Amino acid sequence: MATKVREDAAILGFKAKWADVDGINTRYYEVGEQNEEVMVLVHGALFDGIVSANTWTLNLEGLGKKYHVYALDKLGSGLTDNPKSIEEYTQHHIVQHLHRFIDVMGIKQFHMAGQSNGGYTVARLVMEMPGMCKSLIISDSGTLGPAVGDMQERRRIMYESMPVDSREALIQRWTRLDYTTDDLTDEYVDTALYLGGTPKALQTKEDVESGGREANQSRFPADKAETLRWIEEGRLDMPVLLTWGFNDPSAIVEVGYALFAMLSKGTPHAEMHIFNQAGHFHFRERPDDYNGVVIDFITRTTGR
Repeated sequence: MATKVREDAAILGFKAKWADVDGINTRYYEVGEQNEEVMVLVHGALFDGIVSANTWTLNLEGLGKKYHVYALDKLGSGLTDNPKSIEEYTQHHIVQHLHRFIDVMGIKQFHMAGQSNGGYTVARLVMEMPGMCKSLIISDSGTLGPAVGDMQERRRIMYESMPVDSREALIQRWTRLDYTTDDLTDEYVDTALYLGGTPKALQTKEDVESGGREANQSRFPADKAETLRWIEEGRLDMPVLLTWGFNDPSAIVEVGYALFAMLSKGTPHAEMHIFNQAGHFHFRERPDDYNGVVIDFITRTTGR
């Protein structure tokens, strides 16, 4: 039986909120007590209506006991509005939207975590906002990490022979990135399918295919090269924790090793934690373990 999806696409009893970010209607979760220790969580994927802040819902309660947590749908993802023009379908505009979201929320300082594409987003953002980030957590980010092997070929092999049925295809898409699949509940999957079928998400797909992909490709390589150069120059001057699923078949752990080698040269306090028998979504597969590692790292390195 299909799950009855809420209009705000919230799951696990959470309620979504909305903010106007320079005319972009932005969906987000807010969990935890009002205090100065703020944490911002940024999900992965690039302009994908199916993917949203729901990816963090298994972590919100645990992290919310310690921090005032925000988790938003990025620009063009989930129920957050699409970019205002085809030319704005770029990683650069995702970063700028996150920057403005933080401004609109009145956040002055924060801890920040990003996974996959969100790992690049948060790393770039905190170097553009010096002095505001207290600690940074980057997870399984092939987008940020140096190229190791042929990621496109790895993904091509991973996604061969996908089911025709949209629900089964989505389950397979995530199953092939996971090591375990307990996190792929009916509510999680059905809500993602609902998100992917909204008029906004269908427009996202059309925009990406009709010029948005090319807009990002024309800018991103230079931006990534600059971002990695900034890392080597030591601009990530806050404590940085890199977490990785050892069994990630896409952003393989060797990408994590290469990224950590780069981080360790210029970052005063950098650590890497590898989760065995866990994949690309290790923070969902092992939410209590992930939360514990993150909280311990922040407490040890910042005293908070």
